[in-house]
Amino acid sequence: MLCWAPAIILGGMLTLYPNDHHTTNMDGAYLEGQTCVEGLGAYASASSSQLYAGGIQYGFAWQATEHFTLIAQPHFGASYPSRWVPELPNEVQFDTGFRLLLKYQQLILQIAWGHQSSAGLGREVVVGRMRYGNTGLDELKVGVGWEF
Repeated sequence: MLCWAPAIILGGMLTLYPNDHHTTNMDGAYLEGQTCVEGLGAYASASSSQLYAGGIQYGFAWQATEHFTLIAQPHFGASYPSRWVPELPNEVQFDTGFRLLLKYQQLILQIAWGHQSSAGLGREVVVGRMRYGNTGLDELKVGVGWEF
């Protein structure tokens, strides 16, 4: 059963470039909503670079002190860029990643890594001399939010 303790997070997203096949800049601001940060929940996010994602997550919580909680969140879902991105030639693909949250009462600090990819299930596209198939995109996110 999905938990309900909504949270909203606002932050910045930085594109990671591990090799020559990752050239698209997806840097920008993002807004993320979660049904809850602890336990089984759902998430949705939108970025200023036109990347939209949503899916499910699970928040594993460790009470560090009376006021501080550390939360690890693996997540899995789907993403869609509303503009052409050669690393994501299928337009809709998997969204997976990991978030680390530090919660102080209702205030949340987040650092996250995300990966969008077709998992080799999609088509191959050639742009210039570059072949794009299961290239995918990686990003790093840092944000601050509030749990209601």
